[in-house]
Amino acid sequence: MRFSLSALKPVQVTFFTKPSCGLCDAAKVNLSKAWDRAPTKFDYQEVDISKPENKKWYDVYAFDIPVVHFDGIVSNGDKSPLKLMHKIETEKVLEILKESENKV
Repeated sequence: MRFSLSALKPVQVTFFTKPSCGLCDAAKVNLSKAWDRAPTKFDYQEVDISKPENKKWYDVYAFDIPVVHFDGIVSNGDKSPLKLMHKIETEKVLEILKESENKV
């Protein structure tokens, strides 16, 4: 059986957030819980959309944060990353990560 290197790379989880966002604070706690419980770890990046260098993300997600992208996992054959928006729950994150492992 042959595996591609891309299949061996961990999932990249990108968390889009901003200060003074209660849903973002809850999402960050739930992402931390998912990290602790995930059978394989994921790469994590946090993007504060309120910073000037992240204006493109502010323009996209100003009214939708928190948002989590799962790069390397696509939805419905689409090339864009799978996304969770607004209420980010630990169990849903773990479910997505587990499904991604089963596709390797």
